[in-house]
Amino acid sequence: MHDGMQARVLVGGVQSEPFSVQMGLKQGCVLAPVLFNIFLLAVAQLSHNALGPDAGMGIRYRLDSSLFDIRRLEAYTKTLTTQVIELQYADDCAIMTHNRESMQRALDVISGIYSSLGLQISTQKTEIFVQSIVPPKEAPQFYSNGDLIKIVNQFKYLGSTLTPTCSLDMEIQTRINLASAAFGRLRTRVFLNNDLKYGTKTAVYLAVCISTLLYASETWAPYKRHIQMLENFHTRHLKRIFGISWEDRVTREELYRRSNTTSIETTLAKRHLCWLGHVIRMPDHRLPHVIRMPDHRLPRQILHGKLSNGNRSAGGQKKEIKGPL
Repeated sequence: MHDGMQARVLVGGVQSEPFSVQMGLKQGCVLAPVLFNIFLLAVAQLSHNALGPDAGMGIRYRLDSSLFDIRRLEAYTKTLTTQVIELQYADDCAIMTHNRESMQRALDVISGIYSSLGLQISTQKTEIFVQSIVPPKEAPQFYSNGDLIKIVNQFKYLGSTLTPTCSLDMEIQTRINLASAAFGRLRTRVFLNNDLKYGTKTAVYLAVCISTLLYASETWAPYKRHIQMLENFHTRHLKRIFGISWEDRVTREELYRRSNTTSIETTLAKRHLCWLGHVIRMPDHRLPHVIRMPDHRLPRQILHGKLSNGNRSAGGQKKEIKGPL
């Protein structure tokens, strides 16, 4: 079906002569997504076979005990370990390793496999993100097909901003900025429109602004300062919708009652519990998207486990995802 495929380019109303297409999939073909997934699966299998069973990041977990039993992972005979090499989403691929040598080897192997299949990794779209307790004295360098790959201090993955310190400060500020922009785009047409009821305005605000503000909040482990920043945004924009000024001396509880909404802290707690329920209820027979893993979904393994390599630094520890739960 894709053999002998030809295409034309339309530029300025002028159509080019037909030319053959030797790579890629036929645009608009219903089989294209299936063929694309098969291709990525083949690349993943070849990569995992070439890298070996110890490549990637190890996660040691145990599913036969309570989630909140902090000593459950001390029984090494009852725990399992799985290796996570990559996380795929559409045509994006995130490769994870514990050290520089493993990352460079993974880049060489995967780049070689793509080259053997007629494709090449775009170094302009590839970035390296390093997280380390002790910052390296010299910035590491990584190459793909002889080209130097850029190292970044922050990395956006699936819409969330990651930082070397795993802090939520930048992510919270980014969410607030995006939600403020969404509110501004609808301010005149919706929120300050006297022809709309307050219930309609609130529904639009929750669907657009709050959804943007709390995107991926199920995975957050926020501190009080983060919740306070989010609460300030929430109450400030609700007051704008209802035309309430500081001189009216309306409390937050009264504001939530009038708008039929809840606080950000309550909303975060609900989202955390819903996400926890989804993960815990995942049936064992659902195969994961990562190759050669046991018959359990990766979120369950992460929730019930920890990294098998590395040690925590001395002193006070940062919040984990299970902290708010």
